Amino acid sequence: MISKCVELPDNFPVTHEMVEGSLQRGLTLDEELKAGNIYIVNYEILEGLQANKSSQNTPYYVTAPICLLYNNRLNQIVPIAIQLSQTRGEVSPIFLPNDDEYDWMLAKMWVKSADFNVHQLLTHLLKTHLLSEVFEVAMYRQLSAVHPVYKLLVPHVRFTIAINAEARKGLISEDGIFSKISSLSGDGIKELMKRGLETLTYKSLCFPEAIKARGMEEAPNYYYREDGMRIWETLNRFVSDVVEIYYDSDEAVLSDVEIQKFVKDVSLYGLQDKTEKFPKSLYSRVELAEYLTAVIFTASAQHAAVNFGQFDWYGWIPNSPSTMRKPPPQDKGTVDLKIIMETLPDRDCSSLVLGTTWSLTRFQENENHPIWAKDKDDCGFLTGVEPAKLTGTAPPVTKQYPITMYPQSLRELTLEMSNLYSVQNKDKPLNLNMEELLVFYGVLLTSGYCTVPRRHLLWSLDDDVHNNCISNAMRRNRFDEIMASIHVVDNTKCNDDPFFKVRPIFQELNSSYKILPFSKWLSVDESMIPYYGRHGYKQFIKGKPIRYGYKVWSLASSGGYLYHMEPYAGVHTLLPETGLGQGPSVVLGLAEQAGVPGGCNFTHDNLFTTLSLIDEMTKRGYGCTGTLRQNRLFAVPFKPMGEFQKLQRGSTEVLSEGEKLLVRWRDNSVVTVASNVEDVYSEVPVKRWNKERKAYDYLQQPHIIHSYNQQMGGVDLHDLQVSRYHSTIRSKKWWWPIYAWTLHSAVVNSWLFHRDVMNGDYDLLGFQRVVAQSLLKKFGTAPKGHGKPSSMLAAVTDIHRYPGSTIVHESQKALKLLHSLWGLHLPDHLDPVSGNCSQTWHYYVSQVCYLRLDPLELFFRGFKPSLRKDVADDDGGFLTVLTRF
Repeated sequence: MISKCVELPDNFPVTHEMVEGSLQRGLTLDEELKAGNIYIVNYEILEGLQANKSSQNTPYYVTAPICLLYNNRLNQIVPIAIQLSQTRGEVSPIFLPNDDEYDWMLAKMWVKSADFNVHQLLTHLLKTHLLSEVFEVAMYRQLSAVHPVYKLLVPHVRFTIAINAEARKGLISEDGIFSKISSLSGDGIKELMKRGLETLTYKSLCFPEAIKARGMEEAPNYYYREDGMRIWETLNRFVSDVVEIYYDSDEAVLSDVEIQKFVKDVSLYGLQDKTEKFPKSLYSRVELAEYLTAVIFTASAQHAAVNFGQFDWYGWIPNSPSTMRKPPPQDKGTVDLKIIMETLPDRDCSSLVLGTTWSLTRFQENENHPIWAKDKDDCGFLTGVEPAKLTGTAPPVTKQYPITMYPQSLRELTLEMSNLYSVQNKDKPLNLNMEELLVFYGVLLTSGYCTVPRRHLLWSLDDDVHNNCISNAMRRNRFDEIMASIHVVDNTKCNDDPFFKVRPIFQELNSSYKILPFSKWLSVDESMIPYYGRHGYKQFIKGKPIRYGYKVWSLASSGGYLYHMEPYAGVHTLLPETGLGQGPSVVLGLAEQAGVPGGCNFTHDNLFTTLSLIDEMTKRGYGCTGTLRQNRLFAVPFKPMGEFQKLQRGSTEVLSEGEKLLVRWRDNSVVTVASNVEDVYSEVPVKRWNKERKAYDYLQQPHIIHSYNQQMGGVDLHDLQVSRYHSTIRSKKWWWPIYAWTLHSAVVNSWLFHRDVMNGDYDLLGFQRVVAQSLLKKFGTAPKGHGKPSSMLAAVTDIHRYPGSTIVHESQKALKLLHSLWGLHLPDHLDPVSGNCSQTWHYYVSQVCYLRLDPLELFFRGFKPSLRKDVADDDGGFLTVLTRF
């Protein structure tokens, strides 16, 4: 219902003087209209509809309000004027935020009550359920069961007819639930549906066109648009691919009789459209793809958007009352809390609303919504991976990982570019597939918590370093081949970007990290990716835990979730220049590129903070808190630094200008903080250790500094988590540290999502182990045989020598020569399984490589064993003489 307001309706006489107190930019109402900051919700479709009179004791009322909304400086769209009817005049006053509290509250409730009826009967019932039924009936009537479009549509529209039959019987019938909870009578509901159908057009089903028609392309914080556009584009790409498989030209679409009859059936018989609001035939593959996308989107994404969130809105009855028991007020100043309670629905009606909306929003058994499935095993790192169990013997339960912090598009790009690099530079195909790439990731993650000095030791057969999980998933040589060719770009398309080799990684991860909404408090700081080789943009930062490496400007939540990162490359850094200096440009650039909504508060240290930055952040609707360097306090009337340092611990200076608050506090050292978040100075008690007194001092700390200490440090926290179990596998390539660091950054973000959103109980180590073992066990390929024996075995194995043996062998030198030339295991001493000389099978120990052999193997190698009972060893057994044949 909401749309951008370009011109006020004639029946809604709002003036600038009425809303001047709500406009925050110093513009007139007409100027705000031209600037695109005014929106309107007009429920004129409810005008004149018959109210519900099913209850003889309680009359119900319905009205058609108009609500004017304003996009304020914090990018919040808030109501600023409400008229409760479509008729202007004294009996239809315009309610304003500065009116009496209860007048304004009741006016907003009337708007929400109207919205309840429009939402349930038009947005939900008509435009998803009944419309999907039209498509389903036409599909069954005109498309054969083997038609590709039938197979494409049936998973999305099946069961719609059955569900709608139940709705007609239990919800919108004469004695259905809506007759008890809605403000509209049965005839009123029919008339509303008729009016809604008259306004329905094909373009209103195409999501991008619908958003554009309402002027909502740039409305701030409009998550319905943002999520809907992503889903629409994804569906359209998928449907277009399917259409191109079965239709090689536009003529093929036009000549498909079943498709043309299907479209005509929908328009002429289903919707009884005698105008041109709906197409009656399709002429191209593009038109067919768009049409099918609209059908699928309506039955799936659109229905999910308007249905599954109902209980969140309607669970609190005053937020969206289904009906009103008193007429709308015709005068201001006559409403009190008692009138509001008498106007809202009674207990019986409220109970029906709660039960109905709760039931409608439940997931069925065959409905999968894995993104919000709260299960501790849904770790959210890679899609389609079964989580491994860390303990227990029960087989793992198959689950689909809900999100992709390391996105599928990046993995596919890595696959393509790695194979291309191998052909271009090694003249041989790598033949890397997705399963091997996922195992490669698993090895890197495993090396973060199972560390060895050299990576090849992970495949060694020695007990002290052998990793069975890795060696059974991928052979060592194959891992080396993949690591030598791993790439994410085509080297033949190199440009002047210093981070060209890894630029797609930053772009893809920055996009995938936006799956979580921005938190209220954000932290801006620099991350350091350790690197000690040669590179033009390797940085040295004194006093940092990691002094040498690549510097990355990072934006994270106070809890350590990374939203956006941009590598520092001097003038080549891909952040907009603001003219305010490097620090402010980084903060403003990250906020702009990450798409941070207004109302968020940024914290940053003195590298970034300037007074001009705070002014600019205020203009953009952001909060800003940061420490200030002394040399940036131009014309600020603080005491001289030397004089202030002599004051006792806990001393404070406070200055304010406009929306800026500057606070200087004497702790062990002097701290200066500037902020536009708090306009009123306050203090909180803290304790500090006194070295001289050997006791705590109890001081008053400015609240702004207390908030800064609590919210700052999100980037450092993310860096700490990345470094805990970072891969120890190294490479000589300059970009390898960035590649490995970003992989672990995705793991940390996935863990935070698993912990905070899904209420998971794994710590970071447990989570990384689950992800790594899942990749190795699900996608790994077990070796067909063992590799070369370990060279360490002979040095540590204690072999019994039978010192009393009467058989003398050739020299060790000759034996080793035979071993190297023939590959023979020459037996030295008999090692019987038991001391019984009559046993058929005996084992022999090679004097060269100390492997135990049996007579059958010796026979095939050209030796004929014969047992001599006249020669005994010290243990009472018998030795064997071998003869060549």
